Amino acid sequence: IGILLMTAVIQLAVPEGWANFHLPWAAMALALAVYGGGPLALDRLIGLRQGPVPAVTLLGNHDRYILAYRDAPTWVDRPLHWLHPSMGGARTLASYGVPDATEADPEATHAAFVAQFPAAHLDFLSTCALWHRVGGYVFVHAGIRPGVALEDQQRDDCIWIREPFLSSRDDFGFKVVHGHTIVPTPQHHSNRIALDTG
Repeated sequence: IGILLMTAVIQLAVPEGWANFHLPWAAMALALAVYGGGPLALDRLIGLRQGPVPAVTLLGNHDRYILAYRDAPTWVDRPLHWLHPSMGGARTLASYGVPDATEADPEATHAAFVAQFPAAHLDFLSTCALWHRVGGYVFVHAGIRPGVALEDQQRDDCIWIREPFLSSRDDFGFKVVHGHTIVPTPQHHSNRIALDTG
């Protein structure tokens, strides 16, 4: 419901965006409201992607962690391992029937996770887009690197970037719709719309 309200607010600010932005966004929000989350949320997204209305799914930083843990359980590219309690990895593994995962011994639960991780989930996450353009809007998890062509954006920037993207006032040639950086309310800037309210 919050996403639908946010879409209505943006519609008031940018009324010309209805056909190429607000309508698809409202449709995605309604799909989430109807299908919801829960333990089978990824299976529901896979079903949406195969449904009668085309659905585009974007890769986020936590999605990347699942793939990275599957490929190399001790891999770390940030200060905290994915299995650190604040990162959510142990809860994710538990949802696949693999309890007691810890950052102290990430290899202990690796084989069990690989055995439990459905091939359909691997295929789904492996084929998520880094960004998706709809008219004058680009949807991306975290943002883009200013000064780099959209087609040349790097995965880590699309799923992790904060600066220099957030402080950039550049006209990208499109408006970037992103999450990743938590804001108290949706924010509409001249070159981007921040949606992640936590």
